[in-house]
Amino acid sequence: MKLWALIIVLILILAGLLYLGFFNDQHPKQSQPTHIYLGAIYNGPLKKTDSISGNLYFNGGQNIKGIQYYVVLSVWDSNNSYDQIGISSVDGLFFSTYSYTEIINGSIKYEYDATWFPIREGLHIFGMTIGNGYVDFKFDNVSIKKFTGGNYFVVSKTITFDQKEYTGFTLYEEIYKFSGKLPAISFNFTDVMAANNQEINDLIPLSQNISIDLNTVMINGNTVNIYNQNPLTLKVRIDSPAGEGFIDVADINESIKNNITYSITLIPGQYNVKIEFRTSISAYNYSKNISLYKNVWINETVES
Repeated sequence: MKLWALIIVLILILAGLLYLGFFNDQHPKQSQPTHIYLGAIYNGPLKKTDSISGNLYFNGGQNIKGIQYYVVLSVWDSNNSYDQIGISSVDGLFFSTYSYTEIINGSIKYEYDATWFPIREGLHIFGMTIGNGYVDFKFDNVSIKKFTGGNYFVVSKTITFDQKEYTGFTLYEEIYKFSGKLPAISFNFTDVMAANNQEINDLIPLSQNISIDLNTVMINGNTVNIYNQNPLTLKVRIDSPAGEGFIDVADINESIKNNITYSITLIPGQYNVKIEFRTSISAYNYSKNISLYKNVWINETVES
């Protein structure tokens, strides 16, 4: 190749590299969606049981379409199968779901049905029993039996095999391709039991790849409530030359004074708001049921 031809080729290559650098600077790569976990994990002494059961309630609300997520109880069994029972959301529709695992060449392989059968909002009863190598998954009045090789469930915070440590007993919501928006739906686990009506408590919050500021997880004994709704604001102001009183809503009782705006953060829902305000010559009482599905402003005027 002649020298002038080689120079032209090098110039073209250099121009192409400069263009690609400029293009990438002007078109930065989009951040990848995150895989999150949110709920509770067991933090008590090791227990062995041949059955686990509970209730799972979820309310109506605006679901997220275009992604898939799960709300499940998860526990390892004595043959190192990770057994799960609960619900799934697939493109905005709800289904019951179950899952178990196998160890193949040192890797965990999931066997599952994400769309076992369709379900609706409300209260659902779920459970798993184990014996003679089989796990019987049950959701409402439907059951299916699968071979895992286990004979009992291991209720523990972690489990170790093949020199690796894995998360143990959990009650959580797992969202794939999370991009910062939670479903406007609460998921509530209640009456979580082992065999012989033994409560499974000793639970602590679990949050992975998500800021706790985006959610609220309430734990009370063997009850775990996952409140997904991003909070809204109730604003209250009493315009008056003088006076003071209080506002009572949900579990909040706050003293108020005249001409000051008070902001109360609540999750979406139905609330009864009570306000009592007194001046030197009059008393004002306000009681109203409100639907808090957008920010609400209460502004009243009281003559002194």
